[in-house]
Amino acid sequence: MLGWRAQPVVPSGGSTASFPTGSGSIFRVFFVAVTCYSLAAVAATSASRDPVPGSGYYYPCPVELRANHSNYCDCNALSEIVCYNLDQIPTFIRDGNVYTGLYMEHQAIRQVSQAVFFDIKVKKITMNFNPIGDRISVNALSGLERILEELQLGQCAIRTLPESLLVAMNQLKILHLWGNDIEEIPDDFFANTNQLRELSLWGNAIGKLNAHTFAGLWQLRKLDLDRNRISNLNKNVFRHLGNLEALHLGENRINTLNSDTFVYAKGLKLLNLDNNGLAYIYDGAFGGLRSLKVLGLQHNKLNYLSDEMFTGLRNLSILWLQHNELEYMWAKNFDNLKRLQELHLSYNRLTGLPDRLLRSCSELAHLFVDHNALSTLKKCSLPRKIRLKTLSLLANPITCDCRLSWILELQKKRTTVWGNCLHTPLKTVTAITDRENYGQCTHSVEECTRQ
Repeated sequence: MLGWRAQPVVPSGGSTASFPTGSGSIFRVFFVAVTCYSLAAVAATSASRDPVPGSGYYYPCPVELRANHSNYCDCNALSEIVCYNLDQIPTFIRDGNVYTGLYMEHQAIRQVSQAVFFDIKVKKITMNFNPIGDRISVNALSGLERILEELQLGQCAIRTLPESLLVAMNQLKILHLWGNDIEEIPDDFFANTNQLRELSLWGNAIGKLNAHTFAGLWQLRKLDLDRNRISNLNKNVFRHLGNLEALHLGENRINTLNSDTFVYAKGLKLLNLDNNGLAYIYDGAFGGLRSLKVLGLQHNKLNYLSDEMFTGLRNLSILWLQHNELEYMWAKNFDNLKRLQELHLSYNRLTGLPDRLLRSCSELAHLFVDHNALSTLKKCSLPRKIRLKTLSLLANPITCDCRLSWILELQKKRTTVWGNCLHTPLKTVTAITDRENYGQCTHSVEECTRQ
């Protein structure tokens, strides 16, 4: 019955149907009607289905209904199976079809038993928000080795991962295990998932990573480890991640980055290390990251940036350093960042920016230095050819005098400038771009040092 589809009645020979007369014909019409009703009733009890409004078609689901109707699954035109009111994974009926997705989120499923998916072919399974815990069989995914491409088990109260759960899962491309209580990833757990592209492990309790943690993940592109308990990073952790493009390590406990930490992750384009309590970064920590475009170091405890910290980041375009403890910067801090477009230095303790700090950053378009302790900003701290679209100096004790009169030039270039003058000749708080503040200035005073 799983292959049966109810067809709309279309009379032959035109839009108007003519029915035969006579007792025999009446009996035949009655028999056909009863037969169709019986078939529909049988189909409704043997498999869940989803009617397509206005089409007259039904999409059978390969799912056995329980006698008490405590579970229900819909199938749709996209070959998706959506289930409701589950307290366990349903029994599937083998029908030879390949389904695009099996959705069982926000249910009461407490166990993933052995070979529970053996009789269904499906590319994507989502079971987020189920109280599964550690009740996952080692062979739970048996039968899906050559078909399953995406598996989601987010926030399922999982603490321990069965070591052989992913054996031979060589078609798996996306794996979500976020929001669980996982403390440790078994060595070589991913050894057979060589097609995996995205791995989400944020919001767990992972404390240690070693050289075998990510073995086999040569094709991985995105790794999310935010909100764990990682305190130490060794370069060998990333030995197998040469094609990784996005690495999220925010909200961990990493307070130091050693030299060559990411030397094996040469393909990185995005690296996020926010909210770690990071206090010191050794020279060469970002060595080899020539493809890196976005670096997040915000909300840490950095009070010092060495001259060589960003050496080699020739393609970096966005750098987040806001909410640190920076008090001073060196003129050569950003010498290697020739493609930098956004620089965030807000919420630090900077009292000034050194001359020629941004001289190499010819593509700089957005500079945020708000909520610091700047009294002025000299033109010679910026690139030789200023191409700024945004400059934020808000919440700084700015003195608007001739040293800052050059900022009026930015208005002519349609640069958006934010900031107020705390000290002005007018003795009132005014906008930093108010021309009246610079009425007695005939030229800008730069006082640049030669370096």
